[in-house]
Amino acid sequence: MLVEHEITVTEEIDKLGGKKKRGNPERLAQVQVISYLRRALPDGNIVFAIVNEQRGDSSNKFGRARFGQARKASGVLTGVPDICCIIPGHPTVWIEMKSSVGRLTDMQRDMHRRIAAAGQVVGVVRSIEDAIALMDQAGVPLRFRVAGA
Repeated sequence: MLVEHEITVTEEIDKLGGKKKRGNPERLAQVQVISYLRRALPDGNIVFAIVNEQRGDSSNKFGRARFGQARKASGVLTGVPDICCIIPGHPTVWIEMKSSVGRLTDMQRDMHRRIAAAGQVVGVVRSIEDAIALMDQAGVPLRFRVAGA
């Protein structure tokens, strides 16, 4: 039996992000942003993560190098943003997630320039509020906003 619970979106997003004291703050923020965007963007949206920083599990540098070569050969591009948002009737929005102190690499800056030159929207996001601002910049309407954003 399906039971409907009254819970605010912010509370649900907080639950998804967890209350870890350690871990990867960028990844936790990414989970929250993706969850929010999938609900808030217009119907028909496609929001997905691009896993681009995975490293080989090999304990030696040669194994890691082989893993890197295989990824490159399979089409992995350095600098591609973390999240892609395809929204019907709007430009594609690319999101680079960063922690509060994270900075873009030179490769990421170059990729951002290339994406923008192709007519797409790209930006750095550190929170749901930043994601909302980026969607506003892209002219994408949202079904709802998180309180305070």
